[in-house]
Formats: sequence, C-alpha cells, structure tokens
Amino acid sequence: MSENLLAGIDLTNVKPSDGYNALALGQYVVRIEGTARKAVKDTFDKETGLPNPDNGKNHYLQLVLKVYGGPSDGQTEFDNLNIWNINPNYRAMAEKQLVSVMKAIGVDQPNDKLFHGKWALLDVKLNSKNKLTKSYSALPPSMIPKDAPTVASPAPAQPIQTEATPLAQRTPSWAS
Repeated sequence: MSENLLAGIDLTNVKPSDGYNALALGQYVVRIEGTARKAVKDTFDKETGLPNPDNGKNHYLQLVLKVYGGPSDGQTEFDNLNIWNINPNYRAMAEKQLVSVMKAIGVDQPNDKLFHGKWALLDVKLNSKNKLTKSYSALPPSMIPKDAPTVASPAPAQPIQTEATPLAQRTPSWAS
C-alpha cells in the first residue's frame, strides 16, 4: 500500500474554494503587467494514448493583464496567444490577436517589452459559436485611473558579452 501524501494536514477550518473567477462578459480597463513565452502542455493522441509527436514544438505568448476598476478591480487575467505554433490556423488567429493588441496600445513593432505598462480596453464577449473571446481597443487617456502606477521606460539594451570579448573589457553582471 502506498503512503498517504496528505497525512498530517488539518483542513477542518478551511473553507472550500469558490474557484477561479474568470472575467464576466463586458469591457474592462486593463494594463499589461508582463509577458512570457511558455511551452504548450504536452498532449496525447485520443485513440492510441501515445504522446503527440508535436509535443515540445509549440509555444505561446502569455500576456499578463491587471484589471482596474469595477467589481474585478485588481484581478489578474491572462491572454495566451499561440504565436509559435506549427498549426497555421492557430498561429494565424494568434497573429491577428497580437496585431489587435499592438494597435490598441500604440506599438508598431512586435517587441513584447514595449507592451509592459500599456493600457487597453479589453472586451470579453461570446462569439457566434458561443465561445468566450477577448478583443482589444485603444483606451482613451481620460479612462486611465488617476492613481494608477507608472512604468519606467525599458532600459537600453546592453551589448551581449561573449567569450570572444576580452576578459578585461567584460562588464560584471552586478555592475550593469
């Protein structure tokens, strides 16, 4: 018999979770707090149960959004865009969504570091197939919360140091 992994944990005074509260249908003032490239989780063939041969090949851009105002004030929301996907349909949908985000926040080139601290109006709605969708539009400056935090401009890029750089010319990581 296997060991009880939960032995010794007392849950008598713990209330059950209400679950994750996804945003309800509607419009939200959001700010992009961060971005990350993440691997799509491994999948398995439904018929054979074997791992999908495309495992490890697909990645997505995760946008980390913070909601300002309304009943969801302070909630963190995620939008995952399958930008690096071998399926051209998934990739095309993600590229369209990325262009929508870029247009809404006033960024011309795909550089995720320029997204940080940018404001947008997020519209959560159901499409014709009754699936939840997110779309973005420009946020009028008058809708930016007065007490909202500001983000400093990104630091200028530092030159990449390689082994070819003479030791005497290298800048230690703590000095930059």
